[in-house]
Amino acid sequence: KAEDLYINFKLMDTMLGVDAYYNFCLLYKDYGELEKSLDYGLKALELRKKISDKVDEDYANIYAGIAYVYGEMKDDQKAIEYYQLSADMKLECYGEFSLEYAQDVSY
Repeated sequence: KAEDLYINFKLMDTMLGVDAYYNFCLLYKDYGELEKSLDYGLKALELRKKISDKVDEDYANIYAGIAYVYGEMKDDQKAIEYYQLSADMKLECYGEFSLEYAQDVSY
């Protein structure tokens, strides 16, 4: 019920909505509900793309979160695809010698 109320909140088409969807992604991942987690991660990504195409760490983290869920679901191809997208964004943000980039590449 609280989830439905939160999602129907009028700020869901803003960056607060992106954060809300991504937080639900993380929450459901922690509870092992991977399908719901993936659904919310993809919603966060879709909304983020509609709002802004500015590359930053938050954008990259959405890709990394989705990659993690795909990995837990044993869909290695999708996990690699999304980790690569995250790593590419972090490379653009921080450069190749950054810890943020190295962490994504290490997956």
